[in-house]
Amino acid sequence: MITLRKGVVLFFTLAVIIPATSATLEDIHLVGSIPTVDWVKGQGWVDVYSDGTIHVVYEAKYKSGPSIDNLGEAEVYAPGVTGIWNPKVFLDYQGEPHIVYQTGLGGEASSVWYTTKKDGNWITPEKFTDRSETGQNRAMIPSLAIDSAGNILACSWAVSSNKTTRNAATYRWRSPDGTWSSLKALEGGLNWSTTPKVEEVNGDFYMLYQGSDWHIAGPVKAGGTFSTDGIGVHANDTSLHWTVLNEGANFTVIDADTMVFTSGYRISGGCAVMAGIRMGTNFQIPVQLGTFTSPHRDCESMIHPDVAVDKATGAKIVTAPNSVDSSGLFWVYENDAWTSTQKVYDDEWGMQFSDRIGPNVADLPGRGVILCFRHNDNIYLRKLVTEGKLLEDSTVTGITPVSRTRESLSGLRFIESGNTSFISTLVPTNKNFSVKISDLNGKVIGTYKQMNAQALVAIVKHFPTGLYMFDVKK
Repeated sequence: MITLRKGVVLFFTLAVIIPATSATLEDIHLVGSIPTVDWVKGQGWVDVYSDGTIHVVYEAKYKSGPSIDNLGEAEVYAPGVTGIWNPKVFLDYQGEPHIVYQTGLGGEASSVWYTTKKDGNWITPEKFTDRSETGQNRAMIPSLAIDSAGNILACSWAVSSNKTTRNAATYRWRSPDGTWSSLKALEGGLNWSTTPKVEEVNGDFYMLYQGSDWHIAGPVKAGGTFSTDGIGVHANDTSLHWTVLNEGANFTVIDADTMVFTSGYRISGGCAVMAGIRMGTNFQIPVQLGTFTSPHRDCESMIHPDVAVDKATGAKIVTAPNSVDSSGLFWVYENDAWTSTQKVYDDEWGMQFSDRIGPNVADLPGRGVILCFRHNDNIYLRKLVTEGKLLEDSTVTGITPVSRTRESLSGLRFIESGNTSFISTLVPTNKNFSVKISDLNGKVIGTYKQMNAQALVAIVKHFPTGLYMFDVKK
C-alpha cells in the first residue's frame, strides 16, 4: 500500500534516457478558440471514456464526440462567466462529465468552482472554495476524482502571498446527493509549491501534495481524512529535493502499488522536469527528463507537467510546457527507458508563450493517448500512438493474468477490435448469463442481462482494441 510502515524496505533503481521515441504524432485537430485571460492565456483539458468518447473543456465551453475530428457543438457550462483559468473535465463511471475551474488571478478574489450535468443540463456552478475560506492569497489549480458510487473528492491549492509562508492542499467531499463536506487541508511546503492532485482507483482515493517534499497520501475511502503519512517520492535522496522554486507536480495511479510521478521545478537561470515510477515495492528514483535555460522570469516553463499511462502498451507519457521556444514537450517511458525530449508541435508554428500549464494527456481505449494543448488563440487535440507491443494479459505489474478456460469468461480480457472469437470458446452458446463490462479504470461500459454468446459477440465486436474487465453471472 501507499503508507510506509516499519519494516518495509524500498528498493530504488535508476532509469536511463534513450535518444528518441518510436511513438508517432498524428494530425492536429482544432477544438476552438480561446481569448487571453489577463496575463495568462487559458488552457484546455481532455478526458476519454472507455467507449472512446472524447470530452474537452476550454474557457467556459465543453465539447464531446467519438473522435478528435468529430466533436459536437460547443456547450457553455458556465454561462456569463469570464476569466476562467484551469478548467478541467473528469468523467464518472457512467461517462458523465464533471468540471472544475478557477476564476480570478493574482491578488484578485480567486475562487474554485464545480459543475456537472443533471438530466442533460448543466447545473448552476457550485463554489468549492475561495481565498477568504482558505485564509491565503489565492485558491487555484483544482483537481477532482470520482468513485463508482458518485462520491467526489475535489482539491485545490491555497496559495500564500509570499515565498516564506506555508501553502496548503485543501480538499472537500461531495456526496451523491450534492452535499459538500467541510473544507479540510494538509499543510504544504514553502515557495508556492503545493499544487495537489487526486486520483481514485477501485474505491480508494489518493492525493499528491507537498510537505517537506512531494508525497502521495492515502488510500482513504470516500469521506475520509488524509494524513501527512505517505510515500515520499524522492525518499531520502536529498539531492533530488527541490532547491529553488517549484509549483507543479502530477501523478497517475494504476493500482495501490503502481504509480507514475512527475514534477517540474525551477533552477537558477532555468527549469527542469523529473519523473519516477513506483511498481510494487520498487520505486524508481525520479530522473531529470529535460532542462532548459530561460530568459523568462523564474523560468515559467516545465513547472506544471502532466502524466498518463497507455494501458494498452504500458507506456508512460509525461508532458510539460516550454516557454523557451513554445513547442510543448513530451517524453515516453517504454522498453525500460525514458526517451529524450520530443516536441508536441513544430517550431514553424511560431512563438506562443505556454503560460506554465503545458499539454494535457489522456489515455485512449486501445493504443495511444490524446494530447490537448494551446497554440496562439486556439485549443488543439493531437493523438500520440505508442509503438510498444500490445499487452494481452496485463498492462502493468499487479494485474494477474486470467486463466483462459471454457467456463471462465470473467476477468481481464484483451480485445482486438472486431475479433470476438474468444467468446465462443469461453461461454456455452446455449446458456443465458448476465455480464458487466468495465474498462481498466473500473468505469462501467454496460451491464447486460439474459445474454448468450451470440448476443455478446454483437456488442463486443464494436469495442476499440484494448483491455476490458468481464464480470459474468450464470
